[in-house]
Amino acid sequence: MKLLTYLSQLRRKMGKEENRVNLISNNGLVSLATYLPETREEFISLYGLSEKTYEKCGLLFMKAIKEYEKHRPEGN
Repeated sequence: MKLLTYLSQLRRKMGKEENRVNLISNNGLVSLATYLPETREEFISLYGLSEKTYEKCGLLFMKAIKEYEKHRPEGN
């Protein structure tokens, strides 16, 4: 759940910066937090995500997931 919250905060921040309401749906965020994609193919195969979404913000979200996983405390 903490990763999902982290990704939601990133989405909110990006939305404000780009003046957009919803870059990735809630279902897309759940998919990211559940499956932790590492490649473009993995990203666009997830529910609620697409090639267009990947082009707009896929690399940023995958980088955020890697950073989160790298720095998270054990057991979380």
